[in-house]
Amino acid sequence: MKVSRVFAKKMVPLKGLSLLAHLYATFSAVILLLIMFAQAADVATRILWRPVTGMDEFVCYGMAIVVSCAIFYTALHGGHVTTDLLLSHLPARLKRATVSVILLLSSLSIVVMAWQGILLGLETQAKGLRSFVLTLPLFPFRYILAFGCILAAIVFLVDFLRSIGGGHGSLDRG
Repeated sequence: MKVSRVFAKKMVPLKGLSLLAHLYATFSAVILLLIMFAQAADVATRILWRPVTGMDEFVCYGMAIVVSCAIFYTALHGGHVTTDLLLSHLPARLKRATVSVILLLSSLSIVVMAWQGILLGLETQAKGLRSFVLTLPLFPFRYILAFGCILAAIVFLVDFLRSIGGGHGSLDRG
């Protein structure tokens, strides 16, 4: 079984999405840095005194932001791992058709995830749900996850359109 990383072989990304991905990745890095310092503080205070209240919630919601950013950034730069055990043995036309179908299905499944995230965000916002310890409103995190999914779906959709137009999709490299 051959597993290939397509990170270095990704087509030139769309300019607007590339800038947004850079901003989103920078935001994600800042959140990850905050999580790291907060966890270090939690461990230090746990040894010396008592743990920081709400650290588990802070890490969970911070990671929701990081994951949202990672889904989009990785899709844009072709960093998702692909397994081409079957694709490598197919004729070129059938391989292109299969890759196109995979890209379309990927885009549609991510759109469904975004749609459900938005619905969950709306429901959470309407009910005024908050986290238990830190009492943070939960809806912004649901919307952030949905936004990352929408951006990833756009990337997969553009790859799908390129693949049916004779170009290469992000899965059709190497």
